[in-house]
Amino acid sequence: MMQVREFGSREYIDGGPTRHADPAWRDRPITYFWLGMMWIVHPNLPGVGTNAEKCFCFHKSAIGHAYNADDLEARAGYDEEQDYSWSRCSIYMGSQLLQNSGVVVINHDGSALVGV
Repeated sequence: MMQVREFGSREYIDGGPTRHADPAWRDRPITYFWLGMMWIVHPNLPGVGTNAEKCFCFHKSAIGHAYNADDLEARAGYDEEQDYSWSRCSIYMGSQLLQNSGVVVINHDGSALVGV
């Protein structure tokens, strides 16, 4: 996709790849807005670098995500012996496919894009 002129051009997309984060931070997926869809780049999709790469397109109603807000645990403290502060947040959450008809799998040949 990055080789397509319209995908990489600021004239055709709504926001660049670092719209929500500093490029030095990689703690969130890189997103692109193109042709009315949000594209999320992820390195662990099935078949990466082969002639059987898979791209998943789904409607936001096809995927469900929930968390248990009542069991949210947030703790903070200070260790005098080592002279440092710490914080930790824990929560139970999960995602699930809700509608198979809301997901489209696109097969792609990415073997030509792999560096030699």
